[in-house]
Amino acid sequence: LMEYFDKLKFGFTAEYRAGLEEFYRRAAAIGELDAVPDLTATSLGAVTLAASAPPLVTPSASTPCDSAPGYA
Repeated sequence: LMEYFDKLKFGFTAEYRAGLEEFYRRAAAIGELDAVPDLTATSLGAVTLAASAPPLVTPSASTPCDSAPGYA
């Protein structure tokens, strides 16, 4: 169990940020967000980001994201 917890990572790397931006872009493309939030470090702190993140939703099958290959 200790080995498991030792391997956990809590950093918000550029790769993770790019993934979150892609998630927000796709959510906006299917109408779940009005706009993609700005994730630059100067505009959002960790607390603000967590507080402003939209709730996770599952898009319905009737609203595929045309710009997301493989997700239609």
